[in-house]
Amino acid sequence: MQHIKKQSSFLSKKSQFLLLNFGIELLKIQFSKLILRIIISLNKYFIDFIYFNTSLISFKYQTQIPHIFYQEFINFQSYQIQKKTRMIQQKKYFNNMKDLLISELPSLTDISIDLRKNKIYFSQRLHSPLSKCTNLTSLSLNLDDNDIVDKEAKNLGIILNNCSNLTNLILSLKSNQITKKGLSCLIQSLAKCSNLTSLKLYLQKNQISGFSIEGLNSDLDFMNLSTLTISLFQNQIGDSEISSLGSFLVKCAKLQNLTLDIHTDQNIPSIQQTGAQLLGSCIENCTNLQSLSINFKNNLIGQEGGLYFGNSLAKCTKLQNLSLDFTFNKIGAKGASGLSCALQKLSNLEYLTLILKSNSINKYSIQSLCSGFSNCSKLLSLSLSLDSNDICDKGVFTLGLALENLTKLQYLSLNLSSCEIEGIGFVYLGNSIKKCGSNLLQLSLNFSKCKIDEQAQLSLNSAIANCNKLFSLTLIIYNFKSQNVQILDLVSVMESCIFLKNLTLQISVPFQIFRLVKKKVLKLKRLINRNLYNKD
Repeated sequence: MQHIKKQSSFLSKKSQFLLLNFGIELLKIQFSKLILRIIISLNKYFIDFIYFNTSLISFKYQTQIPHIFYQEFINFQSYQIQKKTRMIQQKKYFNNMKDLLISELPSLTDISIDLRKNKIYFSQRLHSPLSKCTNLTSLSLNLDDNDIVDKEAKNLGIILNNCSNLTNLILSLKSNQITKKGLSCLIQSLAKCSNLTSLKLYLQKNQISGFSIEGLNSDLDFMNLSTLTISLFQNQIGDSEISSLGSFLVKCAKLQNLTLDIHTDQNIPSIQQTGAQLLGSCIENCTNLQSLSINFKNNLIGQEGGLYFGNSLAKCTKLQNLSLDFTFNKIGAKGASGLSCALQKLSNLEYLTLILKSNSINKYSIQSLCSGFSNCSKLLSLSLSLDSNDICDKGVFTLGLALENLTKLQYLSLNLSSCEIEGIGFVYLGNSIKKCGSNLLQLSLNFSKCKIDEQAQLSLNSAIANCNKLFSLTLIIYNFKSQNVQILDLVSVMESCIFLKNLTLQISVPFQIFRLVKKKVLKLKRLINRNLYNKD
């Protein structure tokens, strides 16, 4: 018992009291030890959010509960350490061929090989060790920047095809010299790995253009694949390449998680309306999709492309996680309407990220978009980037009304930088955040290059004060038009956020005021991470 007391002595009296009450409630409702351990593992701040009445339990009995609780906590930590140790022992990491060749490969099931920038004839040297991995189920292979050409890519596919038990493959081939021919051969070989359930291909900065995927004639190709990640950044990807990529996706009948990075530089061929339409028509056939992430950045899909893609997305009704980056795509009013129609149909959505920077979205477009995600009643996390659009105050008012409907929201990130918003718009938004903020755990607001007056600052201060469960807060606010005292009040209201652990604050104020702000922040002893920046 003395040992247990020593373990818990580092806690403040307040934390011990909260812990005590939490333990009492657990006894009242007869939680099993297993459920208790699961709860602890989910959130290290869970204790701080619990407060129960203890009047029914005698004080003598209460004093025993923290020790019982902490003993379970210590046991749980010990179990986690042992589990992690076993995982490390099972997974082997190699960063040179010498260690790989002398290792006891037949007994290994999980291998990570990092041979980036080795400039080796890897296909000949890898064949021997990997052919010995008869029990291999998971492989992470990094061959970035090795001057790999098509012939070696083809040989690599043959080598991987021999790993018959492989279920999880991460293959990174960035910054090589692979063309459409090498990629086609590689995918044909991977199609024969019939047990693959997870495939991640990183092919950035190669010479892939005009490729077509031939030889995938069987309905059994990639039949068991449930997770797929493909990154083709800086590969001259246009509409014709998207057509071939779509043909590949059609083969993945059981696909549940899909991540595509097809963003491009602005000075090379890009995906346009036709490509967006083709990709959308293929994705709508992936009826089991639960998670979808696509990076369209710096392409030119336009309004019609955005509309077509949104209409296709609406058919993926099982989606729970959606992330779309349409930066610099000029989707405009029609594209926003297409996304709105999709979001209205995605009733199971819990996590939503929309990056719509510089897309010709105005106050009318944002109204259409907001009508979509405001119906996502299960939404827990919303990240919305609308910077460099002409939203204005009316658009922000509409956005605020949509946020008020998201009663389960726990994570909110808004980027409204350079959106031509005046003070009254932030008053509307602050009032709306105040109404939906009671459940927020994490809040990020970027209002740089916007005009924040005194009324707007007061509204935002009031909103933050109402977010009493916050443990992480990020504020980027420049162009203050209010008095400096409002900035100091902003820090003062953070004192009401008693669970706040992480704070990032970027402002633009005179140096003397910033010193006062910094001094007040340092007094918030509960903070673990403090990041303060002053633009002036």
